[in-house]
Amino acid sequence: MEDLKNNVISPISLNLSNVSGGTFPVNVGSQLNGHSYIANLSGLYGMKIYHWTDPAAAAGIIFNADPASITGAGKRHGDNMSASLDENGNGYFFFGDNAVTSIMRLTVADYTNITEVKILPTQPGVSFCMSMNRVEGTDDYLLTGYDAPIRVVNSEAALIYEMNRESVPVQGSDARIFHFNNERYMILTTAPRYSGNAVLYVYDITRGSSTVEALQLFEAGDKKPLYQYSIGGGVNSSPGTNTGYHIVKDTEGNDSSLLIYTASNNAGFALLEIPAKELDE
Repeated sequence: MEDLKNNVISPISLNLSNVSGGTFPVNVGSQLNGHSYIANLSGLYGMKIYHWTDPAAAAGIIFNADPASITGAGKRHGDNMSASLDENGNGYFFFGDNAVTSIMRLTVADYTNITEVKILPTQPGVSFCMSMNRVEGTDDYLLTGYDAPIRVVNSEAALIYEMNRESVPVQGSDARIFHFNNERYMILTTAPRYSGNAVLYVYDITRGSSTVEALQLFEAGDKKPLYQYSIGGGVNSSPGTNTGYHIVKDTEGNDSSLLIYTASNNAGFALLEIPAKELDE
């Protein structure tokens, strides 16, 4: 972040010496707590997940299987990847199949051990650009895609709550809910498959004692975004779209500023830094 602020463009390339196979050897990925993951697009050639802690070293392969051999899985996985791991590297990876027939959930332990593969149900309209992101401190996950309302599901992908299709832009993707400076926010970015540009939206959903109650109260109000920012890009038939956030703490451990990341194919990415609100004198 400091490099980008100073206009220093110096990306760190991953060592791809042993990355091969799949319709596309590199298609989706995630980075969590210094651990980098890349997955290929399976198609007819099987699916691999690669892992790095040192970008210069050759990747470790932590998953290597053909979804076609897994009962209930789709024929093609790797168009999307959602990673929800805690600080100990325990949690889940989710991969929705291209035809929107199922979600493949991989249980992860200690960042690199895949202990279970389970096929979960999906929901109409989530598309091949779906995401399933955990709301921290809960067993709630936001299931989104570019042609579907935001849905709250549990870790088994069972439906808990479905927002109205028009409450937020229906093309909103990779939605996330988090707390910052004692308030609760939801972010999403539109995936412009059919029209428009990739636009980040930020909503204040502080009221409510739970994820579902917060969304219900939000829908009962004016539903206006607190902030929005376009990164452009235009219509894209493969609008892979991502969001992310990071909370910067001060020396006393208080929330100091919020970093929001947004990106979409053909639009590039943006990082926004928002300082914590302060009381006026």
